[in-house]
Amino acid sequence: MRRIMTHCRALGFQRALVCTGPGNTLDCKIVVVGGGTAGCAAAAALSQKFPEQVAIVEPAIVHHNQPMWTLVGAGIKRLEETRRAMAAVLPSQAQWVRSSLKEVCPERNFLVTTDMQRINYDYLVMACGLSIDYSAIKGLPDALATPYVSTNYSPTLCAKTWDCLQRLESGNAVFTYPTGPVKCGGAGQKITYMAEDYFRTTGKRDNITVTYNTALPRIFGAAYYADALEPMCAQRGIQVNLGLDLVEVRSASREAVFKKVGAIEGLMEVVQTYDFLHVVPKQAPHAFLKDSDLVDSTGFVDVNPSTLQHSKHQNVFALGDCSNLPTSKTAAAVSAQLPVLLQSLQAVIEEREPMAVYNGYTSCPITTRKGKVMMCEFDYQGMPCETFPGLDQRKESKLMWFVKTVALPYSYWNILLKGWAPWRQIPRRISQIGKPNTP
Repeated sequence: MRRIMTHCRALGFQRALVCTGPGNTLDCKIVVVGGGTAGCAAAAALSQKFPEQVAIVEPAIVHHNQPMWTLVGAGIKRLEETRRAMAAVLPSQAQWVRSSLKEVCPERNFLVTTDMQRINYDYLVMACGLSIDYSAIKGLPDALATPYVSTNYSPTLCAKTWDCLQRLESGNAVFTYPTGPVKCGGAGQKITYMAEDYFRTTGKRDNITVTYNTALPRIFGAAYYADALEPMCAQRGIQVNLGLDLVEVRSASREAVFKKVGAIEGLMEVVQTYDFLHVVPKQAPHAFLKDSDLVDSTGFVDVNPSTLQHSKHQNVFALGDCSNLPTSKTAAAVSAQLPVLLQSLQAVIEEREPMAVYNGYTSCPITTRKGKVMMCEFDYQGMPCETFPGLDQRKESKLMWFVKTVALPYSYWNILLKGWAPWRQIPRRISQIGKPNTP
């Protein structure tokens, strides 16, 4: 294996691509499943400590900075800025198995890929993210082919969102948020606010009704920030409807059908016409996890919410969107989970009890209008867990816009994906110099 990696580098490749072939076996100390944000960050950190002993299972050849897709949909960033070659972001000291996963067998410490490679491991890190299920909403796949429906959850469609907003001159602009776990829970309302601001600044706002339908009981999961967002929507004339879940899109008549959350099947439907519809699609764990011994009843990898260690298999860990950690699924959450995972895994390797604690930190930079961001940061209890003490982060801020549009993209590519997560604590620590200790 090391001869293969050395030969690849001699030919000028940044990193080695491992193709053992159907029916062959690969033995690794640590296997990371997934090459998204969580997988890249974890593999980078682990391969620095265990060079050439880490393998990454990931079929894609392109890596996407998904938090930037909302900015593409709002006309702030170009799609090209959100993607890089997978070979350029995966760590050079790790082995890349470019294949999809077919089966996980934690009882016997091995994986099977779709091309029938067997990968044996000592330790397993699940970081495979979520899958998008467009077909879970009736009529949505066909509707996305029309010029009136889009989503910022797709690298091929987020640019279309901006095209739709520019074409819309009047009518109903409807934005949705579904039941169930999704990546970046604030994405549906971010584009709502950015669209409303665009309509206003271009003089079209009086001719366009802006509606945000969410399946949640409040506009935002953390009440501390919902208390600020709800009056903002009222002041800007954004109609917010709570407890509405999109179940069907009738593209021929441009109708969106919503079901009242908790209503009896087939009853309490609400039908709205649209001239533009932005959909947050349903999302779910990957199919290969369905019958494994790794998941809980919801299909997510079952880990201890403090240590990120699997509840049953001590040599298995998970972070990011595929885990059942009860917090919002964001890249910022990964940045806080990563140090805990590294410490917990090291403890298990050294036959110690994991002691590191993840408190559920996550962050959602809400783009409220062009040039302004409300930086929402909170923990498992929904309590504020803010990086910039002294600033009221519930207020729209130009500084937070800079953080969202410049600092975070730079940090994503050059810090987080390199496996260094504690960068988030730097502003907090600077601000606390000379001050009494605070929780």
